[in-house]
Amino acid sequence: MTIVRMADFCCQAEGRELDLRRFRNDELILTKDEEPQLIFSPLGNSPTQPKLALVGITPGGQWETFAKHLPRYGVVEAARKAAFQGARGTIIKLLEAHGLASALGIDTSSEVAVFEGEHVLTTSLAKCCLQSSGNYKYSAPDLVATPRAQHCIERRFMPEIEAHLSTLTHIVLFGQPSWDAICSPDGNGISVRERIEAAGIIILKLPHFAQNYQQREIYCMSPSQYADYFRRKPDNLKYGKAAAAMTTTTMAEVRRLKSEKKASG
Repeated sequence: MTIVRMADFCCQAEGRELDLRRFRNDELILTKDEEPQLIFSPLGNSPTQPKLALVGITPGGQWETFAKHLPRYGVVEAARKAAFQGARGTIIKLLEAHGLASALGIDTSSEVAVFEGEHVLTTSLAKCCLQSSGNYKYSAPDLVATPRAQHCIERRFMPEIEAHLSTLTHIVLFGQPSWDAICSPDGNGISVRERIEAAGIIILKLPHFAQNYQQREIYCMSPSQYADYFRRKPDNLKYGKAAAAMTTTTMAEVRRLKSEKKASG
């Protein structure tokens, strides 16, 4: 089948169709006259028994990889192959830091094991790419102030998480904009974070995999290395507080998981 209904994969593509045999990339743009533009690129996978979800802000330049894969692989496979492409190695390092991946039982021996296995769900709060027309096209949008992003979080992201409640135990969120979005209360005063945590899922915030490399560098090191690091790189002190806070939270969760495993073993 070469004609696909885009609404089967995107909550904001009602009535749109795409011919996978012949299409132009601009046909993927769903909102040409809006800022930021919404580009059809529902990146991510759909494993059967995920215990960890990796959640980005919104697909960036990976939508172009998705578009290249579409004619050959179709939407589902192209979305899986393009998700977090170019950042997978960095994400694995973040997951391995402080023993998090090991404590969760996630195999990080290869990118395939992490991103194409059955235990890790890959997705974003805004499932499709929100692209700016500014100098930095893929700067993180303000999800709270973007109605289309809020629509996607409610209509796409939450059902995606809810569909995996039987196996999902942890969510890793990348970047402050993602955290701000899930912590923002809705019209009833309840946030996405509260709804997810009420289901018993632990949410961890990690540095963004493509922004603020200083924060990632600090996060991945042991706290015992801080003094020497900041002595050598005093200009990076401004990144230290946020990175150290994330490290503290991750280490506490790793200790809890190890203790829980020990008690059950």
